[in-house]
Amino acid sequence: MENPNIKSALRNDQIETLKIRINTLLQQIEKHQKTQNLNDKLLRFERLLSKLSSRLINLAPGEIKKQIEYSFGLPASFLDVDQIGIVGYLNESRSV
Repeated sequence: MENPNIKSALRNDQIETLKIRINTLLQQIEKHQKTQNLNDKLLRFERLLSKLSSRLINLAPGEIKKQIEYSFGLPASFLDVDQIGIVGYLNESRSV
């Protein structure tokens, strides 16, 4: 006849093993979801760059400024901010 204490100990050990495995699985799922979210953001950013590039290529000189001003809304929307700006450095003098 089996000892009930041994059966109980085995069950408790099995339960703890299951808890550890479930916890590990949940951590892997969470990591996968974070990776998927990052991949989605990277893909959206690449599409944004592609869209900006396609709008600016082969523009007539008189259309460039207008298109750049219009295009500011795309990265602002992507970054979920109200305004963006561009700062440039000229002739390595670091003047703005």
